[in-house]
Amino acid sequence: MKKLIVVLGILCIALFISTIILAYLYYQADASSKSAHESMRQTSSQIDEYKNMIKELENEIEELKKQNDSEDSNTDPNSNINNNYEIMNEPPQDISFDDKNRGTEVIEYNNEYYVIIKMGEKNSGGYSIKVTDVKIDKPNVTIHVKENEPPEGSIVTMAFTYPYTVVKFDFKPNVDVIYD
Repeated sequence: MKKLIVVLGILCIALFISTIILAYLYYQADASSKSAHESMRQTSSQIDEYKNMIKELENEIEELKKQNDSEDSNTDPNSNINNNYEIMNEPPQDISFDDKNRGTEVIEYNNEYYVIIKMGEKNSGGYSIKVTDVKIDKPNVTIHVKENEPPEGSIVTMAFTYPYTVVKFDFKPNVDVIYD
């Protein structure tokens, strides 16, 4: 939905720029010649068409915004943002946690709660952990995660890594993590 709004916005901008270019050409035309007069009439007509198209696109954008605002909260964990939680790559810089041990930590920071789900120390790169589902029954939260290992024989970073994922909540959650 948001991508569609962005695309429509870009189209509006493109039409607006086209209108400006046509207006420039309109004023640059030689008003004394017949061909210039005809060119100005056509340009004026095109400007009117572009203005109508811009109005239509603006109306579509407003309609899409209304639809987006009226939709229920999105619970698709792949969307990253929900009314009650947000899946993040990193917690705020001021938050410190023990990433070397496997487990889950809930950290309160600026009236928000960060659930950090950690795989612990790994001896190479290629490991990751991803949230696959979040179920909320306030204050209880069930987070499903999938841990991924590097494929056998793959080329990976030969250094210790500490994979984790972060889910931010706007309430204090009682968390249960399920590893799929």
